[in-house]
Amino acid sequence: MTIDVLAELENEHNNIKNTLLDIGESFEKGELLTGMKLLGSINGLVGAHMKFEDDILYPMLRRSFGESIDSLIDEHTEARIASTRLAETLSNYHLSEMEKIVEGWWNIMPLLNHVDNCSTALKKMKTLSKQENYNLGEKLQEARSLKIPMLAWAKELDDYNL
Repeated sequence: MTIDVLAELENEHNNIKNTLLDIGESFEKGELLTGMKLLGSINGLVGAHMKFEDDILYPMLRRSFGESIDSLIDEHTEARIASTRLAETLSNYHLSEMEKIVEGWWNIMPLLNHVDNCSTALKKMKTLSKQENYNLGEKLQEARSLKIPMLAWAKELDDYNL
């Protein structure tokens, strides 16, 4: 089955972005449990998505579009740190309400920034051939089948191979 990789990735970006915004709102409402559930709801999606971008998509885009893609690779490093800190903030019941809000959004912002920048870069993929789209679709499905949790992606990336 052939999937439209661009549409799939854009859909995932929208889902991730909306969920991150909902997590931020959960901090503002003092509902950390809700935030933890929301983070759990995108946990597998984010890990597989980022692994696919790291191993497959960005190297391909870099070959086609050069060093302009390097900033996305750098943002993944920031996203790893931010996702780990976000999970720590959600599980830290010792922070004051204001600290939770500030730290929560502080950790969400690099993730939102990356989602927006990556969505912009995906527009470069509109020139893909049917074969390139098919090959990327196969690799995206492979990444999804690994069910990589986000925090495993953030900490133990090399344990998963595509």
